[in-house]
Amino acid sequence: MITIRAVQDEAITRLTEKRDTDHRSENLEMLSSEQLTEEKASVQRALLYLESMYGRPASREERDAARPLYDRYRLIKRLVNRANSISGPCGVANSQMPTILEHEALAIVGTTTPSTDISPPSATSMIQSPTDTTTASSTTTTTGQLSADDSEGNNTGGTSTTANTTSSSATENIHSMTADELWQHYDATREEKKELRRTIKDFEQQFEETTGRKMLKSDRKSIEDTYALYKQKKAKLRLIDALFKKQMHA
Repeated sequence: MITIRAVQDEAITRLTEKRDTDHRSENLEMLSSEQLTEEKASVQRALLYLESMYGRPASREERDAARPLYDRYRLIKRLVNRANSISGPCGVANSQMPTILEHEALAIVGTTTPSTDISPPSATSMIQSPTDTTTASSTTTTTGQLSADDSEGNNTGGTSTTANTTSSSATENIHSMTADELWQHYDATREEKKELRRTIKDFEQQFEETTGRKMLKSDRKSIEDTYALYKQKKAKLRLIDALFKKQMHA
């Protein structure tokens, strides 16, 4: 019987190989902002692989076994978000925001999950960007057909009233942006979309290499929210582009 430790060991092995190929240090303090983003994507894919092969950790023993990967992802995400906050939307450093070192960030992570009985969030629930205020909804498209998903637009179903309200508020904020702000938001959203697309493609390829077959609809539970979020980013880019053109012709 396959164990979660065996699956995690395989995920970590793949992560290490990818890190060696990219000439990236395991020590986060040695990484540049760009390398941190790459490491975040790699750990994210490792978590998706773990959840697709074994499922989300349920028992205390399983959570303890998988915790190192989840904790590392949270840590990297904090460092990436802090780096983005320091640079600011115009690339100007903010001297009032100190750098968080690795051991300090780990302490913060520890305070957010004081009980080992609390299940770690799923890998896909941690993918959503902190700048994206909409809630990813379920999607019923078939895995491995990202091109087909692109042509379908943003037809995701089952959003809650709260999600719709929040989405409307975010749209109103976009409508009030200046041309410069729109382009800054466009660039940030486009990069998020690219990262999501890479995650989906890499995950599908990794799954096929591991199982010897293409993913089926029943295999994609651990990444379906990523598809939904990818569509949201794509729709947001179309909206921003339309608003910018409208301002240009006003």
